[in-house]
Amino acid sequence: PDGTSHSLESLLATPDLIPGVTIIVDNSNASSPDEPGFVTITLDNELVELPPKEFRLLVHLAQQVGQVIPTLELIQVTHGRALNSKKAGALLRPLISSLRRKLGSPVNEAVYIENVRGTGYRLVVPCNR
Repeated sequence: PDGTSHSLESLLATPDLIPGVTIIVDNSNASSPDEPGFVTITLDNELVELPPKEFRLLVHLAQQVGQVIPTLELIQVTHGRALNSKKAGALLRPLISSLRRKLGSPVNEAVYIENVRGTGYRLVVPCNR
């Protein structure tokens, strides 16, 4: 592969990528051995279920915390294909929004995931974590 795709094993190699978040894998509804059905994380002692694309997005951002990741790179990670930036943005925005909500960000606030307009996104870990 091109270095942006991740096997489940490599995604879980660093279980505390984000301070305060624990990763639990539920393969009961997996579509294949390499792709989990849902991944459950714990955040502030609450269980949060993430579909595979959201999980891959979170892990990719966490592996480069604080760095801006281009939208096209994130689409390659989540969807496994290259797209133009307009289509990539349209596919990525709902994933980012859903992930923000699941991580506890208030509506219209980017507590964990910041948008860098015209460039991409970055994961920021609040200091109180």
